[in-house]
Amino acid sequence: MASNILRSLKSDDVSLVTFIGRTRRPVAVYWIDFNGHRVRYGVIGYGERFPLTTYETHPWIFRDRDTGDRLVTAGGQEVFWPRPWDGGNHDNVVIGIPVYTLREKCLQVVRSLVRTHEAIEDLSIPSTLKDDLLKGSDHVPFSVHVDL
Repeated sequence: MASNILRSLKSDDVSLVTFIGRTRRPVAVYWIDFNGHRVRYGVIGYGERFPLTTYETHPWIFRDRDTGDRLVTAGGQEVFWPRPWDGGNHDNVVIGIPVYTLREKCLQVVRSLVRTHEAIEDLSIPSTLKDDLLKGSDHVPFSVHVDL
């Protein structure tokens, strides 16, 4: 039975990539390990480059370091899957801000203004919105943190 959990599969085909920050937000770069856990490899700023060696079946995701908001590649991918290295140049992967839905943007603004769980609970808004605010945009515990 196949698993639909986002995770790394094997470490056979090497890939050389450079992640490039193209947003004023600090970009947290995460590798998804073999168990589906996030491993933070570092944080890149605007115009900064982060070269690394990875593998074809190793997924990478990008989040705003401060808010956890999702970030994407220039092609709009939320998950980056490396291509195998062909012996030539490596891949440059530009990271930026996606087009957020109105709901996502509104939650980001409210989250930036109302910072405690108690204050969120006191808001006169539907419980589904409170739940979204309380869980954050994407704040999931990370299994490992590696700054290279």
